[in-house]
Order: sequence, then C-alpha cells, then structure tokens
Amino acid sequence: MSREAWGTIRQLPSGNYQAQTPVIDGHRIKAPNTFRTRNEAWTWLLRARVRIADGEDIEQMREEERVVARKVPTMQQVFVEMLTQMEQADYSPNTIRTYRSSWVRYLQPDIGGMPVTKMTSKWIVAWDAGMKWEAQNTRRKATNLLKRMLTYAADAGYIEQVPRVRLAVANRQRRTKYLTATPAQLAAIREGMPRELAVTIDLAGWCALRFGEIAALRGGDIDVLAGTVRVTKSTKRGIGGAISEGPVKTLAGNRTVAIPPAALERIKQHLDEYGIGTTDLVVWQPGSQGKAWLRNKELHSRFDPVVKSLGLEGLRFHDLRHTGLTLAGEAGATLAELMARAGHSDVGAAMIYQHASMERDRALAAKLGG
Repeated sequence: MSREAWGTIRQLPSGNYQAQTPVIDGHRIKAPNTFRTRNEAWTWLLRARVRIADGEDIEQMREEERVVARKVPTMQQVFVEMLTQMEQADYSPNTIRTYRSSWVRYLQPDIGGMPVTKMTSKWIVAWDAGMKWEAQNTRRKATNLLKRMLTYAADAGYIEQVPRVRLAVANRQRRTKYLTATPAQLAAIREGMPRELAVTIDLAGWCALRFGEIAALRGGDIDVLAGTVRVTKSTKRGIGGAISEGPVKTLAGNRTVAIPPAALERIKQHLDEYGIGTTDLVVWQPGSQGKAWLRNKELHSRFDPVVKSLGLEGLRFHDLRHTGLTLAGEAGATLAELMARAGHSDVGAAMIYQHASMERDRALAAKLGG
C-alpha cells in the first residue's frame, strides 16, 4: 500500500489497483472499481479531490459508492467474468475446459445463483462436508476453482476479502509406483500397433514424451543426424473436445531428448516411409491424410486392445513415459539428467524414477557380500 499526496492506493494480488480518499468527516470514500494501472487510480483520486473541493456533498459520494456496492454479482456471474478474462489472457484450453467441467458438475448446482457476498467460511465448510465426492482429485479441483473465484471476486472489489477456509484433508500418499513395461513388452506392443502409429511407442517408451507432445511433433523436430527430438509444443483439448496446439506443460518441458540408437532407426524408417517433411505431422488422426492432430481417444482405441491381448491390461499409454524414465534410471541417469529428459521442474517428480537406479544399486550391494 502506498500513500499518495492525497489518499491511498494499494495493489491487489491480481495486479489491479484500489484507491480510497483520506478520512473525510470520519469516513473514507473508496473507488467503486479497481484500476489496471496506478496512474488510473491516481487520476480517480484527483477527480475525487476536485469534487470535494468544489463543495460536492460527501454523503452523496458515499451513497454512489454504496449503490455500486449493492450491485453484488452471483457466483455464476463471477465465474463467467473470470473465465472470460482467462480466455482473453490465452490460458491453456485444457485449464479452461477443466474449470468449466468442475463448475457445471460440482459448483453451479449449489452456488450458481448465490450472491458472492453470501459465500462465508462456515457455508463453504458445510457445503464441502455435504458433498459426496467421487474422488479426492475431483474434490481438489472443485475447491481450488472455488478459491480462485473468491480471490477474483476480492480483487474485483465484490467482497472485502477472501473467506478463510480450512477444509479437512483426506489421508493420501503420493503415488510412487507406476505400471511399466519391459523392453521386450515395448517391442511386442509396437508390433501390435497399426504401422503408422507404431512410432508413438518409441517416442513414449524410449524418449519419455507425453501424448500431447508426440501429437504436436513435426518432421523438423527430429534431427536424425544428431539423433534427437526437440519438444516445444503440445496439443491440448478444449471445450467440446476441440484440439489446438500450444506451448508445452511447463517451461522445463521445452527440451531436446536424445533418442536411443535402435529407436532412432525405427523413427527414421517411419519418416522415410511416409515422406514426412519438416512441417508435416509425425503422427496424425487416421483418415486425415496427415492433416489433423491425433486424438488421445483414437490412439487408445488401438493401444488398449494390444496391451490387453498381451496380458498387460491396465497399462496406459502414459505409463510408457514412466517406462522410459524408469529405464533411464536403471541405466544410471542422475537426478538432473532425469529431470532434463522428462521436462520436469519438480525434483520430487523426478525422484519417482531414480528409485530404479537405487534399487539396482542395492541388489548389486547384496551380491557383493562383505
């Protein structure tokens, strides 16, 4: 908060600015809206000072503030307003879709018509306790959205402050074990896939790429001479299932991954067989003549029957990424090397895979005797 020559301006968590006059006749007059820049807030203070100096009635100005304050939006209006701003700020379509899904399914039925000022800590705790959550992950997404909406409402001046809420935390352990495939099983899965999609097994299982990263790959992203694949983009699913291309999941996700020699040979064959140029998709939606991004649902319609036939039912395509990172850990990759290969910015995430090399070291120690 900073004191101007006359009045006070403070920056809100959203980055917007709030302005209010000094104490006049025992009261402060707060601007009825927030401002994008400090200069806009300062301009409002100057105008308010001029109005007061010109003899305008203080009570009239305070009544104007109360009129604006009485226009309390519903939570539905807050959600629409917040989501519109997020869309204009180019948030990920995945994020927009997840928020909209959580809102429609879990929040809108109970709170859509409620004025935002009615969202008290007590009410939120009671609402959470009465919900029959199907999974803790679902609950986490819904309550995080609610907190974000209330933070937005506070920044917009609709409520004085965000309600303090301490919800009961379910006991759960971080997942540390994942289904993985052996090199022989990776080969069997690859053989069972349609010819044009077999390359996805190498890119996921040996290069540890995510599905969206694979779907966004272009021929120019693969350097067959250097034996590397460059990851800079990912496909994302938005509202109504619409597919778009955007940045990777995190800044660390921008990376160049070395391709194991045998996998590189198969990837080169794929590029040559289908005549994939630098701007062509490496994989594509069947029937689109290489013009449409591959959909996750389409890939799984081919992948799931193959793993089931091999007795690997339950193995997801994303588990091939875990396989690739586990194999790297078994090969002796350091924590930093695993983070770089996976595109992780979180040390904890990479530690999941380093356990493989640690277990191998323990087995070696056991054989040493001593």
